[in-house]
Amino acid sequence: MEDLVHRARLQVVVGLLLVGALTLLVVALTLALVPVLGAAGACALVGLMLGVAGGGLYLLANNGTTRPEPERRPVAESAPPNPWIGVIAHAAAVAIVTFSQRKR
Repeated sequence: MEDLVHRARLQVVVGLLLVGALTLLVVALTLALVPVLGAAGACALVGLMLGVAGGGLYLLANNGTTRPEPERRPVAESAPPNPWIGVIAHAAAVAIVTFSQRKR
């Protein structure tokens, strides 16, 4: 039992370190792109890259499919999640911000 607790604590610490490192990388990348693309463009590009990376990781974790295996899926479960929804939502948000900031 103590071994399980130790393993769980270790996983939490490693997870927090990975999230912290990813956060620093995203902030550094965004700040590096601000002079080139502007603040909105840098945030949009970094967000789009994170969305694509997240969708790719989702597909890797699920053997390249968005559909769970039939034996694991309960009958009452809704449709499987679509990893492209985040990318599409982000692209829509970028378009809204871009068009709303245009000078008339």
